[in-house]
Amino acid sequence: MNSYVPYRNSKLTRILKNSLSGNCKTVMIVNISPYVKSFEDTHNTLVYANRCKNIKTHVIQNVYNEETIDYSKEITDLLEENKLLKE
Repeated sequence: MNSYVPYRNSKLTRILKNSLSGNCKTVMIVNISPYVKSFEDTHNTLVYANRCKNIKTHVIQNVYNEETIDYSKEITDLLEENKLLKE
């Protein structure tokens, strides 16, 4: 399995990076124009959207085991203790 995803170096990609590679579904809506003077922008947008569409991710189910349950109980206990100490 190839773990490297060739992200484009742009602000939009940095914003979408977690969505494109995480455990979630992402929808991309692109705005294109039929205007002749916008051809280059429209073409670049469609190429970028197609590259994003071709990114394949492998979803891994989050598993809660005994350790995570123990940690959540400990965190709850510490929050209660903190509340009592503040009072």
